[in-house]
Amino acid sequence: MLRLAGTRLCAAYGRELKGFSFPSLWREKDQRLVSRLIHGVFEQKSVVLITFEGFSRNGRSNRFELLALPLDGGVENPRCLGVISAAEKPFWLGADPITDALIDTIRIIDPEKELLNNRPAISVPSLVPDEIEAPETISALGRARRIRHLVVFDGGRDE
Repeated sequence: MLRLAGTRLCAAYGRELKGFSFPSLWREKDQRLVSRLIHGVFEQKSVVLITFEGFSRNGRSNRFELLALPLDGGVENPRCLGVISAAEKPFWLGADPITDALIDTIRIIDPEKELLNNRPAISVPSLVPDEIEAPETISALGRARRIRHLVVFDGGRDE
């Protein structure tokens, strides 16, 4: 059961999804598989990545990705966080509702079987520029004036 669904997701499906059965968003032949995959997220704390093709009422299609992550709600309250993202943003998405979904690929990541700590680290460059020295004062940046709690720099259009 969907507990919460964002505005864009509801718009893509053309209806409020809160309270709907999650497997009901899929083709009938895939509903049982989706149900088992989501129960695996709840019970085995696995991560599921599904790519699928969504079909609109008027026969248009778009590719989507679904990521389901387990949350610790205890035995009494199993929960997961799901994210659905469109691969592209066609003009019709949100105006022509998705009515059918066909699974393309499934990837299950089981933290008990896949050791994530043996993967190589990726170095990320600093986002702070180091070539420019920080000015001592705001006025050193150029013509600026203070208006109440704001600092306004002269510039913009030359008209």
